[in-house]
Order: sequence, then structure tokens, then C-alpha cells
Amino acid sequence: MMSTIEYFAEPVTAYETFDGVIVNASESGLCILTAHLLNKGQIIEIKSNGDIISQTATVRWTRQYNNLYYKVGLQFTK
Repeated sequence: MMSTIEYFAEPVTAYETFDGVIVNASESGLCILTAHLLNKGQIIEIKSNGDIISQTATVRWTRQYNNLYYKVGLQFTK
């Protein structure tokens, strides 16, 4: 079973949240699949239960996946 996350991408535009599916996770970061293009160096804020921001991460790499999604490597920043 795959876990999902919700996140805000900076710069935040109208508090729009995006969804992603966690491919793998470690203590230092995540690899996710998402339909939203994220750019290397971009900062995202990952939501936990409710509206609480639980983690900030930096995009380290992005690769297109199946012409519909992007596979994204994230490194936690705090």
C-alpha cells in the first residue's frame, strides 16, 4: 500500500495544495510521484494531519514519469 502526502509548493499561490504518492522514504528525504511539476531547488512544505505543516523539503531532482507524472527527489530541510 502506497502512502500519500499533501504539500504546498513555494511560492505559495492562493494556498493551493497538491497531492503526491510516496515511492520511498528515508530519514533525510522522500521520493514522490506527483502530477505537479516541481523544479530543482524549490522548497515545499509537507502537511501532516489536518493543516499542520510537519516538514519542509527542498527538491533535489525531478524526472518525468509516464508522460503524466513527475518523480521527485526531496531532501528534508529541518
